[in-house]
Amino acid sequence: ERYNQTIKKISSTNFTGEKNLDVSVMQIIQLAAETTNCNQVSYWKCRSDLITCENLYNIDNNIFTKGYEINKKEYPIYFEAIKSNNQITAANVYENKALCEFTDNYFVDFKIESLLDIPIFSNGQLSGIICFESIGTQKKWDNDDISFGRTIADLISLNVVSHSRYESEKKLEYKSELLSAMTLCTEKFLNSNDITD
Repeated sequence: ERYNQTIKKISSTNFTGEKNLDVSVMQIIQLAAETTNCNQVSYWKCRSDLITCENLYNIDNNIFTKGYEINKKEYPIYFEAIKSNNQITAANVYENKALCEFTDNYFVDFKIESLLDIPIFSNGQLSGIICFESIGTQKKWDNDDISFGRTIADLISLNVVSHSRYESEKKLEYKSELLSAMTLCTEKFLNSNDITD
């Protein structure tokens, strides 16, 4: 029930007025963390050989961070797993083969016990990941958790596309105004008898 309420709240929020994609993503991942009782929820942007954390919300400290990077050269197993699976679900991160490259550093350093990673695809290509992490205690991910995570991933994907469209429209509007101004200046120049007008 709480998952449905959060999805309804996010779905009814108008993010189109947000000029900054970060703000809308931050609101979504914070609500996702609060709803799932996960210590951390993050959104990662994917490129062919690099995954970058765009926003990470830590509920324990009530802070947002960003900038962590995962490169394909150091984490090839994870890269392949996230591209080819619907999600990576690990109640115990130390027992999941797709996550074995993180066991000596990231999981130990941040005390991550459980993880749910859901890929975001755009035009058939991996474009992002929504990540839910449990710190200090294990969490058994059930179908409701996974379904909620997928919905959050879809909502973030829609926000990214919407923001991209908004940016394109703004650029097109600017170019149109610039072209109109140039046309007006050219018309004035051509219609004037004296170049100094």
